[in-house]
Parts: sequence; structure tokens; C-alpha cells
Amino acid sequence: MASLANGVAPEPSDSGATPLVRLRNVGRRYGPVVALQGVTLDLVAGEVHCLAGENGAGKSTVIKVLTGAVSRSSGDYEVNGSAVPVQVTPTQIRDMGIGVVYQELSLFPELSVLDNLMMGQFANVGGVLRGGKNARMARSFLERVGLRDLPLRTLVEDLPTATRQLVEVARVLGVEARLVSFDEPTSALSERESEDLLTRIKNLRDQGVGVLYVTHRLEEMFEIGDRVSVLRDGILVETKSIDEYTLDTLVETMVGRPLESLYPGDRTRPGKPVLELKDLEVAGSLRRSTSPSTLVRSLESLGYSAPGDRRYCERFSVRTRCEVDQYSSTEFPQMLLTLAMPHGPGSACSPRIAKNPGSSPN
Repeated sequence: MASLANGVAPEPSDSGATPLVRLRNVGRRYGPVVALQGVTLDLVAGEVHCLAGENGAGKSTVIKVLTGAVSRSSGDYEVNGSAVPVQVTPTQIRDMGIGVVYQELSLFPELSVLDNLMMGQFANVGGVLRGGKNARMARSFLERVGLRDLPLRTLVEDLPTATRQLVEVARVLGVEARLVSFDEPTSALSERESEDLLTRIKNLRDQGVGVLYVTHRLEEMFEIGDRVSVLRDGILVETKSIDEYTLDTLVETMVGRPLESLYPGDRTRPGKPVLELKDLEVAGSLRRSTSPSTLVRSLESLGYSAPGDRRYCERFSVRTRCEVDQYSSTEFPQMLLTLAMPHGPGSACSPRIAKNPGSSPN
């Protein structure tokens, strides 16, 4: 692993291509808090460059600096060899060919696909929109992400999440972005939808678009990544070809210690039971779905996962006053904690757990 003398990261490994973007010793402070320190990166065309690191390592801050969402506190930033001023707006960065697709999409759900794609760049003559030209331009944007046959008049709110994501990518590419940053783009997608998006991103790379990719799903980096830069506590540790890592060595580089010592020390023995769920059924449901039995003890943490199936989540919300529609599948692991926590009068989510199977809720 490369050393971090004086907290300054080493030069990035040479990819052999002229960079679209250069960051040199870039830092970002929020008062006394150092979010980034001495980050040096080269991002090139036709390459997927991944950012790896634990939560709080500085990955999202790098993207915010690149896109003008926040200004850097120190260091140099170049796009196509031209210096970027410290005070720069997202619009100015977008005009330089730098785009971003955030985890939370920026589309207008009440507007059509066409309106979202052409927002801010409608072709017009004397203020009169040129419908045919706008439609042709929008269609060309969609073709780049494999959505050639998507009806332009469809409202975005009527599209599945994966398709919305691709419309967002098409919108970014429509302003001639040469580098696109993706910040956790698959977090709300199913496995099949994620695979489809990764295929589209590889296609963009093959078209010569540079990609900066951030995800907590490390296996995605190995599927589409060319190089990976590892951040730890706001400092760039190293940049290498993805082929130089295994999953274990990448994790070890991220956390800075061997995998055997990730969870050091003795384990606490679980205490007495504090919550038991048994034979719960969904009140008023057309489906008869009984939850698996669950026992939670003091001094232990119990996590649940589910394969994106809302019915599984529904089983654990049955004896609360909360409607299951308030929860997404990604929020499901918090459900047991919600049930176990004490709630005061007037709470929107007071427990109503049956003490015995078949008894009425309290």
C-alpha cells in the first residue's frame, strides 16, 4: 500500500490516457471538520473509475466538488486542461461537460419524458417551440441509453424506478457530458435492474464517456470498473487497476487493517428476551402470510434482510398502527427496532403487539 506522508496522497497510477479531469491535492473543510485532504485523481475518457471507501470516507464529497455542488477549500481542479475557479456553479460545471446522476433523481415526476429531457434547452423560434426537432433530439438522447422506443409523452411518475434512472442518464448525456458521475445508482434497484444499468454504463464507457462510479456494492466495481481509488477518512490511500485487487484486499485497503481484525474483542453474551414475534398475520390482507417467529434479546443486535419483497415487510408491520406503505424494502431492517422502541402518547407508530398467538392487540 502506498504511504501517506504528511497526509498527502500519492500520485494516481498512470492510465495512459489524457485526463478529462484532474484533481491535485484537493481539500474540503466544514469549519474544523476535514472532509477531504490532499485528494489527487485523474479521470479519463472511456474508463469507469470507481471510488471505494467506508461511510464518511469522502466519496460523495469528491462528487460534490467535481460537480460544483460545494467549493473546494484547497488544491487545483482542471477540466480538459483548463483551470476551474474555486467559486463555480453546477451550471458552469455542466457546461464544461461534467454531469452527475445522484441517488435521489432530479427529474420532474409530473412532467413527461420529453419535457424532462429538454428542460432548459427546448428548440424554439421566436419563443414558439419546435415540436418535431425537440422530439428528435429527445429520441436521440434516449437511444444512447437503450430506450429508443420509450413514448416521449409518458409521465415520469408512471415509469418504473430503473427506467427513470436511465432517463436521468439520458438527460445528463443530452447536455454533451463527457464525464458522468454516478452516486449509488443501484441502491433502489432490483438485481435484474441493477445488471441492466451496469450494462448501460459499460456501453457509455465504450462510447468514450468517462465514468466516476460510487457504490457500496463492491461486486459492481469488479464487474464494470477499470481503476479504483480508495479513500479513508477523507484521504486518498491509493489508485490501482481493479485487476490488482480481490474483494478481501479491497476491503482491507478501505478499512486499513486485516479482515481478521475487523471485529476485535470478545463477543457479548445475549441477555433476556425483550421482544418476541410469533404467528403474526396481516389484518385485512387478501393474502394469508404468517411471519417467521422472531426473538430479540437484550445486548444483541438483530438484522433482517428481504429480497425486495414488500409482502415480507408487511408481515412485520401487522400489529402496528403504521401502514406498510410508509416503508420501502430498504427500510425494512429497521422494522423490528421500530416495534421494540417505546413510543409516547400520540405517536404515529405505537406498538400493538399481541402477547399470545391469536389474542387481540393491546
